[in-house]
Amino acid sequence: MELVFQSQWLQVWDNVLSKSYCEKIKKAQLNQLENQQLRTKDYRTSNQSFIDAELNIDDRINDITFELTKIPKAHYEETSVIRYEKGQEYKIHHDYFHHDDPDFEGSFRNGGHRIATALFILDGKCKGGETYFPHMNHLRIKPKTGRCIIWQNIFMSEVFGRPRIQYNTESEHAGLPVESGEKWIATKWIREAPSVWYHNKYKKK
Repeated sequence: MELVFQSQWLQVWDNVLSKSYCEKIKKAQLNQLENQQLRTKDYRTSNQSFIDAELNIDDRINDITFELTKIPKAHYEETSVIRYEKGQEYKIHHDYFHHDDPDFEGSFRNGGHRIATALFILDGKCKGGETYFPHMNHLRIKPKTGRCIIWQNIFMSEVFGRPRIQYNTESEHAGLPVESGEKWIATKWIREAPSVWYHNKYKKK
């Protein structure tokens, strides 16, 4: 693995996943993707699936996420695999939960806030599709097969023995439109506490 970019709260690592492993994930998830068209409020267009906890094909992704973040696997959500085709994108957003979101309470119960994100590029052979951070001097990170982008969504601290959170508003980002080809990613959202998915996957081992 090679660290190619680092800021206070964002890192980019190359040569994290092998091309053969990425192809294995893509092949395993292809059929699930076809029937799960995702379109959210006209700002997120893609095909998405989640890796079956019983398959264990994302163990490498989980191991690397732990190696890079040092956050226990019990805090991880299930692995999301997403394909973006020509013209598809994910417009500017934050990964942490908003209090005015109607699903906030339900989402928060499953492990609290999403404090960090690890985004793995399974296939970066496309034009466009950069991960864009407007508050980082308009940083555009090109999709590259085997690359991992990790960042903090929330800063955690303790004040007088009580946990305190600070939203990292600069973590606002977008998946820019794919101009040609396809972009495949695998995403690990990491919670502040053990998540419900821990009981579905790791607790069984």
